[in-house]
Amino acid sequence: VSCAAALVTRTRSIRALNHLIIGKGIAAADDDDSTLFRSSICDIYPDAPAHRRQFSSTNGVSSGIKRIDQTTLPTMSQAVVHNGVVHVSGQIDAAGEDVESQTRNILSKIDSLLQQAGTNKSKLLTASIWLKDIERDFATMNDIWLEWVDGDNKPARATTEANLAFPNLLVEIQVSAVVDPPVDEYI
Repeated sequence: VSCAAALVTRTRSIRALNHLIIGKGIAAADDDDSTLFRSSICDIYPDAPAHRRQFSSTNGVSSGIKRIDQTTLPTMSQAVVHNGVVHVSGQIDAAGEDVESQTRNILSKIDSLLQQAGTNKSKLLTASIWLKDIERDFATMNDIWLEWVDGDNKPARATTEANLAFPNLLVEIQVSAVVDPPVDEYI
């Protein structure tokens, strides 16, 4: 994983050091001048986990976009992190024979993607669930969801019936969750 540069600002006041922590960059103080220079986040925090160091940068300003698993499907990332939120793509499972096994497998995939993004299901914000046959499968899916979801931190959720991409798919689930700021834990 390559480290993108963090924007570091030189100022005239040494006391400003503790007050100039900005976004995903680190502000440093110096009495000499107010020029801008770039410093690698890896130089500052070499032991930072890889998922905490993946930033893209444009003109010295970190866009903070992290794309997770762009190889499973050629059309999308399985998750994208931006502005402290992970957006997990709609997850499906073609291996399960019924809504119970598909739902369990999907929720396991979501756990893995949330972990790769640096968060977990206790920080869910939203969930969208599509069922092929809501009348037949809602109760079963909902029971599994209730076992899985953090009971103290339930997200806003919508569930609807939809024709899914393939005939054997019975459920699709998409979530978003808060991701803690990547640099904060190292300051």
